Amino acid sequence: MSEEKKNIKELLLEEYDKGNIVFMTNEGLSVVPIDKFVRQGASGVLYDLNHLESVALTYDNEDQGYMNVNDFAVAKVIRHLYDKAFGKGVDDKKD
Repeated sequence: MSEEKKNIKELLLEEYDKGNIVFMTNEGLSVVPIDKFVRQGASGVLYDLNHLESVALTYDNEDQGYMNVNDFAVAKVIRHLYDKAFGKGVDDKKD
């Protein structure tokens, strides 16, 4: 694993432990409190994570370099929303 990828992985985990979500924008990495992030509604969340249906279908292999950042964010947002909707501990298999 390259040093850059290792640093990004550490940043993702550290920020999530602080209650933040990290995602890639056109201007670089963005860090936002997860509670604030999810208040924008599903379309806003999907847009910010480049996972709107219309966008997700346009990816090619060249885009995969930064997709891992947003894939991690997607997983954490879904888990967060699940915890909010159904209560913490319902799904205790958190990777």
